[in-house]
Amino acid sequence: MIHLTTANALTVTGRTQATLEEHENFYHQLKSGNTDQAYQILIAHLMMPLSMNLI
Repeated sequence: MIHLTTANALTVTGRTQATLEEHENFYHQLKSGNTDQAYQILIAHLMMPLSMNLI
């Protein structure tokens, strides 16, 4: 499913920058030991394309 949504999601204006910010936030939360927050960020990030009606 990730393959189906990633290519289309990144064509949406602003989505590439938002994706980068989500990845950075996820990394910083993990590095800080905030695993629960990192998990929430990851789930939201993975679910984002579904809310964009890309598939």
